[in-house]
Amino acid sequence: MIWIGVLSHWFLDWVTHRPDLPLFPGGLGRYGLGLWNSVAGTMATEIILLIIGVWAYAGATKAGDKIGRYGFWSYVILLFALYIGDRFSSPPETVKQVAWAAIVASCGFLLWAWWFDSHRTSNLREAAS
Repeated sequence: MIWIGVLSHWFLDWVTHRPDLPLFPGGLGRYGLGLWNSVAGTMATEIILLIIGVWAYAGATKAGDKIGRYGFWSYVILLFALYIGDRFSSPPETVKQVAWAAIVASCGFLLWAWWFDSHRTSNLREAAS
């Protein structure tokens, strides 16, 4: 599973990065299609991937109560709003600001996702029984 994760991540990076990715450590060739050079292309691709992920998760799970329903949808709406806001805001002054914001946001969003996911059930379990 780790190998699949690494390989699939390399292909996603290949689409977005400029030609700076080696095939293996120390390799001379560098690869990448440079999607990041196009803000509109990057945003369209990332929004489409978000929609696919939300659709897949919403289709594979069912809300057990209001927390499972509204907690999930408010999470999606906030992630989307932060993504759009980030694209049109000025860059942070220091790398340290980025690091601390990422640490705090990651912890908060992971706890939030765990909370609403614990109030949802898998549709796959119902289909199997």
